[in-house]
Amino acid sequence: MKNICSYDQFIQMTLEQRQDYLNEIYGDNTPHKILAKVTELSAYSIKIEAMYLIVRDEYAVPFEKIFPDERFASIKKGGYTVDVYCNRRNIFTGNTVICLIGLRDSPDDEGRVFTFRLKDLTKDVSTISKIYSSYDKMIAEKYSELEKRTAEVDAEIDAKKSQAETEIDAKKSELANLQQEISSAQIELANLNDELSKIKKFYGVDDEETVAEKIPDEFHEEKNFDEYISYWQVNLLCTVHYLHYRKEILESVYWGLQTNQLILLTGNPGTGKTSLVRALPNCFGWDDAAIIPVQANWTDKSDLLGYYNPLEKNYMSTPFLDALLKFCRKAEKNPNDIFIICLDEMNLAHVEHYFAEFLSVLQSDRTIRLYSDELRGEIFRELKFNGIIQNENDTEINFDEERFLKMNLDERKYYLQLCRMANMFFKYPAQFEVPTNVKFFGTLNQDATTLDISPKVIDRSFVIRVEKFEWEMDDADVFKRVHDFGKNALNFWQECEYDFETPYLDADELLKSLNFPLSNRITRTMQDFMLSPVATPKNFYDILIASLILPKIRFNAETDEEKISALKNFCKDYPYSNELLEKFMTSPDGKEIDYWRA
Repeated sequence: MKNICSYDQFIQMTLEQRQDYLNEIYGDNTPHKILAKVTELSAYSIKIEAMYLIVRDEYAVPFEKIFPDERFASIKKGGYTVDVYCNRRNIFTGNTVICLIGLRDSPDDEGRVFTFRLKDLTKDVSTISKIYSSYDKMIAEKYSELEKRTAEVDAEIDAKKSQAETEIDAKKSELANLQQEISSAQIELANLNDELSKIKKFYGVDDEETVAEKIPDEFHEEKNFDEYISYWQVNLLCTVHYLHYRKEILESVYWGLQTNQLILLTGNPGTGKTSLVRALPNCFGWDDAAIIPVQANWTDKSDLLGYYNPLEKNYMSTPFLDALLKFCRKAEKNPNDIFIICLDEMNLAHVEHYFAEFLSVLQSDRTIRLYSDELRGEIFRELKFNGIIQNENDTEINFDEERFLKMNLDERKYYLQLCRMANMFFKYPAQFEVPTNVKFFGTLNQDATTLDISPKVIDRSFVIRVEKFEWEMDDADVFKRVHDFGKNALNFWQECEYDFETPYLDADELLKSLNFPLSNRITRTMQDFMLSPVATPKNFYDILIASLILPKIRFNAETDEEKISALKNFCKDYPYSNELLEKFMTSPDGKEIDYWRA
């Protein structure tokens, strides 16, 4: 008897080879078996559709691949009525059955057809299961092979794609370098000519005059502040998070960070207030800002700084305090860096309830007191008496494991409480000073879900109004501006220290026409500022007016006409402040003129 070939070998044969192979393995006149579907069933006749030929119960092959024109076999009524016989064998229309078939060739037949006897028709569940199981296994093997090959092909494609991209990038970089070298001299000359034109225009120099004779020496030392702000603006748009901010906002942030005040970013939701705080450290290489979400149930300073729990003899800290202590330690070691903590959505709760006291401390001695020195002394004595620490400068717990194992349950509980007290002693001092390079931001949403800010908080804050801004830039200059800013960002921030005086308006003289009183704190803040040698006094004071004076505006349109008129006249020479003023001059009810209601 011929050995049974595999299914893969069989399907690779031609039609003639398959028929020869089947004749050979069935040479002992063993009948063929087929897997068929019952298509018609009545009392007197049955019709089946042959789907698979079963090869010695090993595997099945599609019937039409062997006999494409001879798919059907039928039988008429036999010794039993068909429906009674099939009912006994639990066979119905649509069932899958196995039966023995033979070839029939008679004058009545049109070609060869298969025939079978009714008694050979059966539901051979074991054979059907075996055939299906073999197919499931074969499909799984093929699928696994396909997945493996697919992974190999994908890897080859990725490798070739990566290699091609690397080569293309190298060529592009080489070409860009060559083009940059060729045009660098021309660009530098054009920049110098443009700068010279600006200088001439600024100082009113004619072509016949000598520039050096008319421009003071200080001008040659000045840093182009406006240009750096422009570079920063492009950097935020192109390299951080596609953030759009007008230049006055970034100038305000810069000057706000020169003060010891809380910097409040206010505006409608979605204008990029929190995003600006997150992006700021990335631009200048500082530590990431700590963003602390404010909760609506905050009621006092313990929600901000935590509190000492006398029952557990432990300090219950907050994310704000932990971030503050971390930044204070880093700020002492890195005095040239700035560390930022931001209270997000500050006006979800009453700011003056939980933050006003902290804000006052920042503008005095900047010393935060968490608990009393007497309490710290008591904690130290208890820890020292029990051998947990030896002196106040210890940073590690002296844990006596042998002693601990000999203790009873209550003694162990107390010993572990002492360890927790020691951790608190190390981490949370009774008081600490906040370095001036730790800065505080707050974001405020101006909508119906938030609360008003008290005058006390406004008086101690540098307020920046952030509004939606769409900006189209010149692509030709983008690469240079982003590159120059990234190269000189820290120099811009650290070297903008002005060791020479430039003319600027006295704050009292500036504000005397305003016709309404301002606190000494605001006047002193404006007097303490020194102007940048590259920013005109008008531009500088425009920022200060917008951030320090306008947020305090709360007038009644009917009773404060004289003050409103003075304010309009005062702001008309300051474009940015005048633009903000116009936005809140008319309130919804037509009576109240309020910076915070616009």
